[in-house]
Amino acid sequence: MEHETHKHSRSWSHSDRYVHPKSPAGGGGPGGFRRAGPNLKLTAPPHFSGKQGALLHRGPADSESWNDTLLDVGLHLPGVGKSYLLLALCRIKKMRQTFAMALFRHYLEGSGESCNLNEIGAIPENWQTWIVKATTGKRLRQSLPLNPYNAKPPIRDLKNALGHFEVVVTPKEGSGAKIYDIEKKSYYFAFKPHDTGRTGQHGLELESMGDDDIRQLKTWLPTRQYQNPGGFSEGFEISRVHGVWTLFIPYQVLVEAGKPFRVYGRFER
Repeated sequence: MEHETHKHSRSWSHSDRYVHPKSPAGGGGPGGFRRAGPNLKLTAPPHFSGKQGALLHRGPADSESWNDTLLDVGLHLPGVGKSYLLLALCRIKKMRQTFAMALFRHYLEGSGESCNLNEIGAIPENWQTWIVKATTGKRLRQSLPLNPYNAKPPIRDLKNALGHFEVVVTPKEGSGAKIYDIEKKSYYFAFKPHDTGRTGQHGLELESMGDDDIRQLKTWLPTRQYQNPGGFSEGFEISRVHGVWTLFIPYQVLVEAGKPFRVYGRFER
């Protein structure tokens, strides 16, 4: 049994609060994060060119493995190819096809086109219940910022898919129901400046994978190290976060792998 480290989750997503490896700086995305300290402020992806590009360049070639070479090949695949590779891995390892995973696949496809949650599936009941409760008594027809990291009990797929997002509540004409419009203006991956505690790392939660699967997956991980613009070196790693195996993915790999996009959806209640 692997040692369980005491890390906390955010979404790979937005975040001037907590972000998600499945979720980008913009909001969630598939994943979990290390716990951020107070006054966490994440920054949008820098442009990797010139001196900055050199700073974030990969480590020495002679220390790399075949897994690093395969990663390079994967990053150069068309967006749809990267998305199908992830889907194939999910099916082989029987990983759940959650909203968080669907949004991460859309990010990898790199179209930058808006994504409608309702085309992925019906908004889950536990999402609806929490959103209704979180917006009850709040002003109507105005954008309300919501923070699913505070949901109790935790709603992992909501947190990992969207991170922080906004909702507009509108009364439905001729009915006692209300319409809830969900929006995340940008699903992207952020970093935290001067991140000495490495609290802004992004991770993908592997809920359905057992210890044997994890041991095998660890043998597939690239060994290359990357310089996070937050000021530390990072690579691919797997560890436990709140009892759930989490694959941490280097920020630079995430930024290079996909393209930010808007997320929206709607339900009536």
